[in-house]
Amino acid sequence: MHILQKSLKKEKLCQKKRKRH
Repeated sequence: MHILQKSLKKEKLCQKKRKRH
């Protein structure tokens, strides 16, 4: 479950970075 949460956080971070770009 922890891995899933980390994956979700990473995805959200990636999305935020993509929007910022």
